[in-house]
Amino acid sequence: YEHTLRGPRQRSDSTMVVEVCEDESGIEFLTEAGNPVKRSLGGAPIPVARSVKYTLNLTKGRWLVTASTYVLDADGLAQPC
Repeated sequence: YEHTLRGPRQRSDSTMVVEVCEDESGIEFLTEAGNPVKRSLGGAPIPVARSVKYTLNLTKGRWLVTASTYVLDADGLAQPC
């Protein structure tokens, strides 16, 4: 696995933050009825490729994702990458 943005940032001996570019090109989200879903954040469309920050915690010898958030720009919109 390789990510394209900044390297992991150590927060403590058991917490790390990783920022990645997620690209959902070619993926379609559907309702149970098969209708397309327009994904948005606060009413604004979410970019197909956007920056996401993951918080990882060392738990029983394994790094587990415990939180994730979109990287937002000054206007509070999901930041494309």
